Amino acid sequence: MTTIEEKLIARPRWEDLRVTGSLAAGFAIFWLAVYGGASLLAGLHAVRFSIHLEGEPFVPFVPWLSVVYLSLVPLMLLSLLVFRTWERIVPLLCVLVAETLAAAVFFVLLPVREMLPRGALSGLSGAMFTLADAMNLEGNYFPSLHVAYAFTAAAAIGRRGGSRAGALFMTWAAAIAVSTVFLHQHYLADIAGAIALTAGGMMLVHPRVESPELLRAVRLEMTCLAEMLRFARRDARYLVVALGIYGRSLFRWRRLRGIRAGFCLMQQLDDILDGDRPSPVEPLEVAEDVLRQMRCWSFDDSSAGRLARCLWEETARFENGDDLRRQVMGLIEVMQRDRVRARDRLLLSREELRDHHRATFHSAVNLMLVFGGAELRARDVPDLIELFGWCSTMRDLREDMKKGLVNIPASVVQEAEAQGLRSLDFDSALGTPAMRSWMAAEHERAKDLLKRSDETLSRLARRRGAALLRMFHRSIQRFESRIARRHEWLEAAPPRAGRSLHRHTGP
Repeated sequence: MTTIEEKLIARPRWEDLRVTGSLAAGFAIFWLAVYGGASLLAGLHAVRFSIHLEGEPFVPFVPWLSVVYLSLVPLMLLSLLVFRTWERIVPLLCVLVAETLAAAVFFVLLPVREMLPRGALSGLSGAMFTLADAMNLEGNYFPSLHVAYAFTAAAAIGRRGGSRAGALFMTWAAAIAVSTVFLHQHYLADIAGAIALTAGGMMLVHPRVESPELLRAVRLEMTCLAEMLRFARRDARYLVVALGIYGRSLFRWRRLRGIRAGFCLMQQLDDILDGDRPSPVEPLEVAEDVLRQMRCWSFDDSSAGRLARCLWEETARFENGDDLRRQVMGLIEVMQRDRVRARDRLLLSREELRDHHRATFHSAVNLMLVFGGAELRARDVPDLIELFGWCSTMRDLREDMKKGLVNIPASVVQEAEAQGLRSLDFDSALGTPAMRSWMAAEHERAKDLLKRSDETLSRLARRRGAALLRMFHRSIQRFESRIARRHEWLEAAPPRAGRSLHRHTGP
């Protein structure tokens, strides 16, 4: 293998190609949307400009050059092998994105009149031209994105492969540019504009997105997006959460990076500890390894390691960074206790369960508010924190019991067993008076908490963070309505006296 070949095409790993292929597919969707959208907008008005030189209408039409024109496709696919890791292909894709957006502005504001005549089409060359012509929509002339993409890919590959590779691929790109003229797809001015577009992209965009800091930030966002999609595939409600997080991040992207990383890290660990995500080792060891990395400030290159590194770096922006880090680690330790409870089939008393949920959601909500720049803190909304615990318990009661995680007080389980319960699963337990009475009491408690939480949030409405907390309050309120409709007997059967609104000290 020659030196140039060694530089250009090392043996690719399928994992690398999968990632770069996904990025390329995402760019293809972006291109279709922007390129097609620009053509559609340009067609809404009748203004057209003439930019051709005097002799250009007499350039011969050579349909067999469609083969050269269409060779842009293998040239772009070859870049997946050359830039086979995400770090190498991201700068190229960023340049292509910038070129596409810039060209779209010209397509809409400077639509060019089609002036060049074409000859008759027949045979294989005619079929090839028909395919080539389909790639070039109406009005998308100046600058030629087809030529810009060819020269950009050639320039980027040349940077990696050296001068000889650069000359080879630049010749290929030049041949593609020439083919556009003889196929009457573009004018010489379009090619000149494409070359200028390529030069601007490679000089202004490419160096900036090659920096290690930016690439690490890109990789973090890719990790967050991959985790969000994985959560959403498991349960549609996480899609709503993801849209909410990204919606709030839209105009404060850098500032809210800690929220995105923190949510993804905690949900990933929660899924592993709950058994919702397979793990090759004991889930407790996975969580403990993340804690070890946090204690040592030394993070590996796993998705959890990248997310934890980001979260730790974000805490350094706050004066109480040490306290925030303790809260993060404490939250992971609380989540570990759920794994121990499920593994050992442990039962907790009523107050132990509520204390456990308070510890979980007080830290989670507090961290969310801090990283989101809110003025409020979890201590300001104690009733809402209690509601988080109630909602989490009731929403996942059936699934948790399948995993061995029982969020029913030990006294209720014992009473149900005295009433004939033989198997500790949701459907069996629901058939006992003890279980129904406990659920009715919890439902009454939730309604009371919702009322008090609403009053508290109304008093705090003008403080930063109140709107976010109000959104969660409404979400829990909707869940309370759904569960009441699902189990109509919750409203019909009043809870046992003394158990609806008050805390209990015994099991």
